Amino acid sequence: MKKIFTLFFAILCFTNASAYDFKVNGIFYSYDSEKKNAIVVAGDDPYSGNITIPKSVTVQGKTLPVTQIGEEAFSGCEQLLTINLPNSITKINKMAFYECTSLKNLTLPEGVTDIRDWAFFGCNSIGPSITIPASVTYIGNATFAECGSLKEFVVDSKNKFFKTQDGILCFANTVVCYPKGKGGTSYQVPSNITSIGVYAFYGCNSITSVKFHKNVSLISSWAFQNCKGLKNLVLPDSVTYIGWFAFAGCSNIGPSVTIPAYLDLIGRGAFADCGALKEFIVHPKNRWMYSDDGALVDKGLKRFLCYPKGKSGTSYRLPNGLETIFEYAFSKCDGLTEIVIPNSYKKINEGAFEGCDGLKSVTIGSGMKMIGERAFYRCYINTLKCLATTPPSIQENTFYDYNAQIYVPKGSKDAYTSDTYWKRFFEIKELPEIKGDVNGDGEVNASDITMLINVILGTEQPDNKNACDINGDSIVNTSDITTLINILLK
Repeated sequence: MKKIFTLFFAILCFTNASAYDFKVNGIFYSYDSEKKNAIVVAGDDPYSGNITIPKSVTVQGKTLPVTQIGEEAFSGCEQLLTINLPNSITKINKMAFYECTSLKNLTLPEGVTDIRDWAFFGCNSIGPSITIPASVTYIGNATFAECGSLKEFVVDSKNKFFKTQDGILCFANTVVCYPKGKGGTSYQVPSNITSIGVYAFYGCNSITSVKFHKNVSLISSWAFQNCKGLKNLVLPDSVTYIGWFAFAGCSNIGPSVTIPAYLDLIGRGAFADCGALKEFIVHPKNRWMYSDDGALVDKGLKRFLCYPKGKSGTSYRLPNGLETIFEYAFSKCDGLTEIVIPNSYKKINEGAFEGCDGLKSVTIGSGMKMIGERAFYRCYINTLKCLATTPPSIQENTFYDYNAQIYVPKGSKDAYTSDTYWKRFFEIKELPEIKGDVNGDGEVNASDITMLINVILGTEQPDNKNACDINGDSIVNTSDITTLINILLK
């Protein structure tokens, strides 16, 4: 009998093109051959109405316990109203009920131990409370994020891992989830909390201020992303790490953010798309970072970290001496029209200028080796000057389109027109050699004076030192600056 049953499911799995193995009373299941259990999965049509999951299901005379809600089983089922889960359920998998916007009155089963990432993300009607059973040992990232009707968490007193503080879900010394529907505009982080968890406050727009206790050392990735009401962010000196996109999309943070004394690591996009943010101020005791005219720089790793979206001005020349532009450093800075990247830079990382849809002119220095995926995605560039004689490595989606006019150093056109992706640009031209063109961008302007001063000070290295000897006396000094100024005045 056992062999016949196993063969039956082997045939089902081979012949059924869908992700399920069998269907009973309108519910679709897959068969876990190792544990001999049934898992609720997505079927041919989205679930709707009021659903009751049985604790077991009988197929071909064999009774299987129902132990899991499968990954994305009910994902996007907007017409699902209620779900009755049996105590046999031990695991609710990733995105199981993702954006089930009509789902209400959720009761988690007493036997569940594991609730995975985004399991109930965007279930806007769940509430006003959720009780975490004593059996739960793990809750994944963003499990209850964007649940707009959820006002509080209640944790069974017998649960050894989770607890609530004023209705907020916590694990040990970490805030796990602030219920989006809780109300109130201000939150005081309790003194026992040392870290803010991943997605903990994601999308909580009602919060305008968060007061951090001096014990908080870690703000995790996406912790406050899209908290559009949040203002006047004050980070305590105890913070040493801010994760990926931690405050991204917080459009009212500003006009400045002070980087604490002991903060030594900031993740990609941590302050991306913060429209009211005009400048970063770095604590004088911070050994790793500094502010360049309001922009944030990591001097230890020689990388440009973040340009504040609300900063005034349309043109920006990145600081000399750095080597990389961090992921999403300029993301959605749509007020910028011109960018100049000095020769010291070797790499532009993923998404660095993504969404800078006002950007028209870009000059890339001669030291550039690699430009990452989507670095200039959704940028409508008119003029691109790339001063590297060897084409930097790019990907198919590095640029949004290939309509820009490309200018490259004299003698390097063939290398660019032979490159797999650079050759896609409509037209590639070589830059002319012009007296006074110190930076080699085909023009003589104030940028050349800036570079010549940096060369004399020793903070920047030219590609062609002869170009710096403006007066032809074989010495590069202040006399060349005078000669260059006279050229510009003519």
